[in-house]
Amino acid sequence: MKKTVSIILCVLCLAALLMPTAAADENYDDYYRINDYIDAFSQEQLYALEDKICGAIEQYGFDMAVCITDNLYESTIEEYADWIFTYNNMGSGPNNDGLLLMIDVAAGDVYIDSFGLGNTLFDYDTKEAIYDEIIPLLTDALENGDFYTAVDRYIDLSVAVLDDYGLPETDNVGKPDWYPANLKQFERFHNPDAPKVVDNADIFTDAEEANLSDIIQGIIGKYNYDLVLFTDVSSYGLSRGVYAADFYHFNGYGIGDNYSGSVLLICMEPGNRGWWTAGTGDCEYLYASEENINNIDDRIEPDMKEGNYYEAMLKYFAAIDELYANGSVAKQKQYGVPVVAGLIVGLIVGVIVISILLGLMKKVKEATAAERYLDLNSFHVRKSRDHYLYTSVTKVRRQSSSSGGRSSHSSGYSSSGGGSYSGGGRSF
Repeated sequence: MKKTVSIILCVLCLAALLMPTAAADENYDDYYRINDYIDAFSQEQLYALEDKICGAIEQYGFDMAVCITDNLYESTIEEYADWIFTYNNMGSGPNNDGLLLMIDVAAGDVYIDSFGLGNTLFDYDTKEAIYDEIIPLLTDALENGDFYTAVDRYIDLSVAVLDDYGLPETDNVGKPDWYPANLKQFERFHNPDAPKVVDNADIFTDAEEANLSDIIQGIIGKYNYDLVLFTDVSSYGLSRGVYAADFYHFNGYGIGDNYSGSVLLICMEPGNRGWWTAGTGDCEYLYASEENINNIDDRIEPDMKEGNYYEAMLKYFAAIDELYANGSVAKQKQYGVPVVAGLIVGLIVGVIVISILLGLMKKVKEATAAERYLDLNSFHVRKSRDHYLYTSVTKVRRQSSSSGGRSSHSSGYSSSGGGSYSGGGRSF
């Protein structure tokens, strides 16, 4: 019997994974939460239920789903509900918070399954109150086929529980305090008083910050593009490119309807140290050029690696001024020819000096046989042999130099809140 049950459970797991309407893909993760295996709803009813349940998910950051079927594959309704929730990537947050309404039409059974925070919000008494409301409606539905009324009422009751609890939004969990709680409800704004230098990593002195801010204001006044310098000790799990764009996007930066401007992020997180320039709006095309990004980064990389951050920023903003004035940044000059010429001159001088010194040395008469240098009575070699106890070979990997590398570059990517950004940067 146990063997038979195990086989059935395996079949059920495969069936849950292969069910076309419950496939765990991106579309399902985004907006598919009504699993109708018996065609209980019309297309219009299905859309209406989807809109209502997905609106609640977006508002509260708490997952909700409904499954209606006539075949549990010989499992209990509780087991089947767990499989549906688990194998379809349901649940919000690290604890997979969520709620699932399971309706078995064949057995006339209904079950509300809760997960994560749902176990706290939807306790026994709360579930019993919901059952009392929807079971009469489901009983009628088994006769007249109107499952829409029962499920719609269930969603309203569940949302009321979430509303009473006052769940916080979840998009800013583990993020800085400026990060919006609900990305989809965020409305972009202009903040002309937002600081142009935000040194959260504390790598500049107060005097350096003030001077850099003055330089930035001068560039803004000349070209009418916003310009921001931002340092931080972490990128909070985001790529440096997205984090730079997010800071610019969510803090009111940008000039004009297109929020034109750029931001330089310097991230000092161990294992993630590097910088990134992100441009948007009317000046995005300037940063869409990989050549411009590489030429800018070439100028500041030596100072960044040496920890001369202020000196690097002076060169950076000089390059940005050049970029805005000319539409491009010239490649850094190479000094290979003077160095080679210096080596040649030095070699010639060295040969001359050595020749003179050799000419001053007193020559010694050459010996034509080795016996003149040996005392033949001093020692006797009877037998020679090498003894090797073992042989050890050690391989050491040669480290390649990372200086002068090419920048990472992205064109036309988005911040977490939208908008189009282009730019690039390097690690150090």
